[in-house]
Amino acid sequence: MTFLNIIVIYKNMKNVLIVTATKSKNIEEFQTRPLFKSLNRLYDHYKNVPNCSFDYVIIPNNSDGLSKVYNQFITEENNSKILLFVHDDLEIEEIALIEKLNEAIEKFDIVGLAGTNDFKIGDVTWHLNNTGQWRDKDKLSGTVGHKIDGKFFNSVFGEVPKRCIVIDGLFIAINVEKVLEKDWKFDESFNFNFYDLSSCLSANTKGLKLGTWNIPVIHYSGGGGPNGYGSEPWKQDAQKFVDICNNLYK
Repeated sequence: MTFLNIIVIYKNMKNVLIVTATKSKNIEEFQTRPLFKSLNRLYDHYKNVPNCSFDYVIIPNNSDGLSKVYNQFITEENNSKILLFVHDDLEIEEIALIEKLNEAIEKFDIVGLAGTNDFKIGDVTWHLNNTGQWRDKDKLSGTVGHKIDGKFFNSVFGEVPKRCIVIDGLFIAINVEKVLEKDWKFDESFNFNFYDLSSCLSANTKGLKLGTWNIPVIHYSGGGGPNGYGSEPWKQDAQKFVDICNNLYK
């Protein structure tokens, strides 16, 4: 596995390390991804902001499960940092990202953009219940901008911030100090689908606090694709997820 590590160093405020795993074969190809624009913008901004530290790691040509990749960074070496795991098809619109994340971890140990405080055995998505219907808005939380086929729309799921049971995996920030104290890592039973839900459930059992925060983004995906929501691989993983939940949490 190859790591491309780009670092800007300041002092005092809790450092933020952004980690993204991409199928882009090299840095040139990654530069075409939505996240690249955000990283450049944040890099330029924080060069002139004292008392902040911003760095990021790109894992190109990745074929490993996201949990396996992410867990490599939950280490004592990063104990004093906030780790932000983010998909490469996400554009981060929030320029004060470090300040926002430092504020968020005062309330939550694991922070996302969207999620729910209502999740039961048999559920396979955070936004739908086990009958396939949308959860009531008072059970949901988050706001995520989307841009698909050139059209922008803002998905407002519910109140933010809010403590949640599970959060969506497109953007997950963790207070490394807290998760190390609880001996928590991402669940490597899943590669892409359900790694976020399964990891969130295990975090709850360890007493970690999960919640959402208001950080504007634009997601250039609706969660579909050949291996995405509703596909045959997704359905197979969904059954595996339900089986694991039945064994662990009933």
